[in-house]
Amino acid sequence: MKLSFQRFNNVDEKIILISIIGTIDAIENDVISIEEGEKFLFSPHTVYLLNNKNCSLKIVDIVELGCEMEDIKSLMPDRFNSMLEDLKRQAFDLLKKYDEFGNDFWIQADDN
Repeated sequence: MKLSFQRFNNVDEKIILISIIGTIDAIENDVISIEEGEKFLFSPHTVYLLNNKNCSLKIVDIVELGCEMEDIKSLMPDRFNSMLEDLKRQAFDLLKKYDEFGNDFWIQADDN
């Protein structure tokens, strides 16, 4: 996703939350590696970009905690699955607070 806007809006934040949930599901189901999840979403770089685009701090906190996946898996493997479930629960809880998306499509054609 290219972040070309000045500030996040509710739709952008919902997309990030859905991406968090999907990325965690993919990691849990061994569809992608933790390393790929870090490149896709859970990295200090992403935290930096989200902060600069004024994304909700609660979302930034979830992404920041997700940056610790590799450490948790290697240092406390017995807590890894519960950590993933906790991150997903936090994302679901936040997602419930957003209004339903009312537009027909969230991906729009770029009519140049």
